Amino acid sequence: MSLTYGMKTPRDMLAKLQRERARLDNEVSGDNLFNFVVTAYHIIDWIKNDPSVPTPVKTDVQSMYSNTYVAVCRDLANASKHFALDKNYKGSVTAKTSATGGYGVGRYGKGGYGIGEQSIVVVLTDGQRFDALELAQKVLPNKRLKLAGGDRSKGTGVFAPWRARTAVLHPCAGRQVARSLSAIR
Repeated sequence: MSLTYGMKTPRDMLAKLQRERARLDNEVSGDNLFNFVVTAYHIIDWIKNDPSVPTPVKTDVQSMYSNTYVAVCRDLANASKHFALDKNYKGSVTAKTSATGGYGVGRYGKGGYGIGEQSIVVVLTDGQRFDALELAQKVLPNKRLKLAGGDRSKGTGVFAPWRARTAVLHPCAGRQVARSLSAIR
């Protein structure tokens, strides 16, 4: 018996991640960021445990753990799920986050009338700063992992944020997909 309520493959999780990104793009909020980072980080488990994902892909997934933006998703997901990161936790890349709200704080025309949307900023241990939308941009458009049954021409079945340095964006079917240079050869 499955406990995943309709989610069956890494592709299902990738589609969920795309929906979470769209929600975050529509309105920055703690709820939307939580859903995005939890899905983004835990898709790794789906890839590692799905028997239909080829072994070389599963091996390559190990490099995701060293990606800064995946590590931020890990830190935020674990801190949000468990109230705080364990003080003895080694490898955290995220120093702090801040969330402010109120009229005029977020993007114009977003959020509830008279309330606005939240502005959420992530600060890394090296001092680098970015907002929730920049994090989502770094994580999702640069994903490149060939999942069984994927169709690159439709932008489905791909996931690889660790190759962001070699990504070139191409418009495809009205959306943006990332193509790494190694995939073009």
